[in-house]
Amino acid sequence: IVLGTASADHTALLWSIETGKCLVKYAGHVGSVNSIKFHPSEQLALTASGDQTAHIWRYVVQLPTPQPVADTSGMTRS
Repeated sequence: IVLGTASADHTALLWSIETGKCLVKYAGHVGSVNSIKFHPSEQLALTASGDQTAHIWRYVVQLPTPQPVADTSGMTRS
């Protein structure tokens, strides 16, 4: 899962919720970034800025393969 943050330093950052590490830094605005939205199925983000622009940008993030929370191989059905 990826979390996006918008910042007054003119950047938007994408973070890994699992690791807490920054995955992507977008620095295309000349004003503070006020909001970020994600496409529901593509790796696309839209950022809006105090510089009166909105940017659509593609990011590439390799997420780890999801792992099961519990091993159910030894469970039986009743």
